Amino acid sequence: MSEHIHRILVPVDGSEQSTRAALLARDLAVALGVPLTLLFVYEPVYGSLAGAAQLTKEEVQAAGRLAAADAFGAVETAFGDRVPEAQRQVSWGQPAEEVVAIARQHPQAMVVMGRRGLGAVAGALLGSVSQAVLRHAPGPVTLVS
Repeated sequence: MSEHIHRILVPVDGSEQSTRAALLARDLAVALGVPLTLLFVYEPVYGSLAGAAQLTKEEVQAAGRLAAADAFGAVETAFGDRVPEAQRQVSWGQPAEEVVAIARQHPQAMVVMGRRGLGAVAGALLGSVSQAVLRHAPGPVTLVS
């Protein structure tokens, strides 16, 4: 086991970049002999969405669980036969804040994530999740293009 890294956290969102990050994280976890945690952060939005009907909290949470299952499934499919044991974790909130908060709960964790995910337009306007994690995470962060 590594002296400095005791866990690898991988935020996934179903994007190609998050899958590439997960593949690198898998290889690092195996090489270092540390646990791998796949993390999906769902940012809940209640009320009307672009003309859609009002969504209840339960409907938003159900949509979040489906999106998480899709993101985890994409990564696990990419892992193929080389599937390390990976913990799945779903969190609700602002993605960058949640990733940093979870990293703080795991001393000596390394975050491996895609440089850009599915939120490219919002990232260009508001600052990307990966850049915020890079600035605020307590440990090492590896960004994958």
